[in-house]
Amino acid sequence: LWAFATLELQPEDALVSGLTARALEVLGGFNPQGIGNMLWAMAKLGRQTEDALLVGFTLRLLDFKGVFTPQEIANMLWAFATLGRQPGDVLVAGLTARALEVQGGFNPQDIANTLWAFASLGQQPSEVLVAGLEARAVAVRGDFKPQEIANTLWAF
Repeated sequence: LWAFATLELQPEDALVSGLTARALEVLGGFNPQGIGNMLWAMAKLGRQTEDALLVGFTLRLLDFKGVFTPQEIANMLWAFATLGRQPGDVLVAGLTARALEVQGGFNPQDIANTLWAFASLGQQPSEVLVAGLEARAVAVRGDFKPQEIANTLWAF
């Protein structure tokens, strides 16, 4: 599905439902990047994700909460926000804790997408996370593109 979304092509419903059903069958084989890619693709394609798949992905993500990269954190939150679905308090807490550990690796897109996602979800990120992302934004301010600037400022 990631390829379809990247190419901006709409797959047939039968393919989406078939791959979604298969994803549920092999859920234990997904890593954070695979989950992030699937959620990103579903959001980018404007497809709603089945509750069972979101619950399964959330539980699977909890197994990996200590290994997320800044991009994976941002992509997960962005995908949930774009799908209009709440990721759940436990997952948000895990992603926030990991974001604090790796905040020095956030690039402008990661910062913008993370803050935009929190704002879009109607969730207030912790003050420590906001302060860390603000400091990181100042450090990489010369790399921000116009859309990243707009999304970051909109989040506040």
